This record gives sequence, C-alpha cells and structure tokens, in this order.
Amino acid sequence: MADAFELWLGLGKSWAGFWRSTPYEVGKIVAAVQKHQHRAVIMSGWYGEYFARQKRLKSLSHYLDETKPKTLVRNGEALKAAPWLALMGFDGSVEPPPKLPISNP
Repeated sequence: MADAFELWLGLGKSWAGFWRSTPYEVGKIVAAVQKHQHRAVIMSGWYGEYFARQKRLKSLSHYLDETKPKTLVRNGEALKAAPWLALMGFDGSVEPPPKLPISNP
C-alpha cells in the first residue's frame, strides 16, 4: 500500500485522490501514466537519433507546429466517393436511434 501511495504521489496526483480511488483505478492510472512516460522516452531517443542523422534540419517551428486537423467530409462528397451507398438507399442522413421504453418492475 505504501509503495502504491508513493508511486501515486510521484506521478503528481493528490493524496486525497488516492484515497478516493479504488485499487483497480489506482492500478489503471499508474499503468497508463507509466506507459505514456515510457513512450515519451522512446520517442525522445528516436527523434534524437533521427536529428543526428539529418544533414540539414528544418526550422524549429516545423517540428513544434501541431498538425492541421483533417477537413470533414460532407454527405454529398461521401456519396460521390461511394456511389454504391446511394444504390442501397442511403441518402446521407443519419437519424438518432429510437428510444427504448423503460419498464419499471
């Protein structure tokens, strides 16, 4: 218990959060953070080697800029891309699922 608590605090989590969480939740959160940290270390090493092998680096902003979000596909464009959907009767509209009746026992 003390080891888990120490690890939890080492991740920057609050002590109150530890005591409010179940052992399962603590284990999942600790494992997820450790996995993320491990990937960050691996990526740092990979990029370090990648940059070392480059003859000429691009500007720093090229590497720091976030990728642009993909543009959304409109219904008409999707139907043009997949004409067989129209043949099956799909007109591009999506209706919400019907509400199920709730029975009280």
